[in-house]
Amino acid sequence: MNKIKISILICTLNEEKAITERIKNILSLENNNNAHIEAIILDNNSTDRTKEIVNEFASMNDKIKYINTGSIGKCGSLYFAFEQVVTDYFLLTDANVYFKKNTINTLIKSITSSNFPDLIIGNTRIYSSFVQGINFFNSSLNFPIRFAIEKFFKFSSGANGACYALRSSSIDGITKYRTTRNDDFVISVYASKSNKICFNKDLMAFELEELEMQPVFQRKYRDALGHADALKWLLGNRDHFPKFFKAVFFRLFYWTIPSLFILFILFFMPLNYFLIIFVLTIAFQKTRELIIKILALYLGLFKGIFFTPKTSWDTKR
Repeated sequence: MNKIKISILICTLNEEKAITERIKNILSLENNNNAHIEAIILDNNSTDRTKEIVNEFASMNDKIKYINTGSIGKCGSLYFAFEQVVTDYFLLTDANVYFKKNTINTLIKSITSSNFPDLIIGNTRIYSSFVQGINFFNSSLNFPIRFAIEKFFKFSSGANGACYALRSSSIDGITKYRTTRNDDFVISVYASKSNKICFNKDLMAFELEELEMQPVFQRKYRDALGHADALKWLLGNRDHFPKFFKAVFFRLFYWTIPSLFILFILFFMPLNYFLIIFVLTIAFQKTRELIIKILALYLGLFKGIFFTPKTSWDTKR
């Protein structure tokens, strides 16, 4: 069998704080099958030292490549790579993510044992510290509830940005459709149209959580804008993807029902209880973060559904 070529795609915008450790993590991955591995950084006109840092690594290792795609958004950058890069599998991931050292070996095993699936979804978590993430790598945790449901019903409503792989042939034709703003949710759903999906809880990655409240709001707001645009994309192409509606409705349920339930309870709660909860919300970071995420979610969904957001990727980390 010919060696499998895997292209790791990382979209960046001002990621100087994270990109050094991210590239080091990729270079440390085990590759017992001697697969062809490359990491391509798709940069959206970063104004910090992202380009300089990546090119320093690229000058020492030909596995690292830097491409400035211009300000075309995360999804636009991925579409650019889909058209320009010849590979067997695209491994999509984010700049603030760490792979377990056996990620490539586990991915190759998933590919060969599952007869070359179109979509491979890994087990991911978000942690506030590196130590928590390493402990996750040493555990045997099951999938988060969302992926467990999708695995049971054998469908995908969009993969987590921390770690998932697409067979290049599974996304043939996707670039003829207009690019969604910056949400790659639609890409993994498109790749899953054949139902050849592999869920592997041993394919592990963790993402470091943003602890400052303003970036948390900006990121969740941006995610909501992208999700709204991606949902409109799927609905607008419903003749091509009739069974994708279950992915759309599951995504809406996953994003909105829990927060709507919380808001419903708060609305009918006695005033004195509401004030206690309000004080607790101010006092504890996790509760502050939850409220901020809910507000950002609904503001982003509202703007994304009723207005046309710009196509630039305006996130900051």
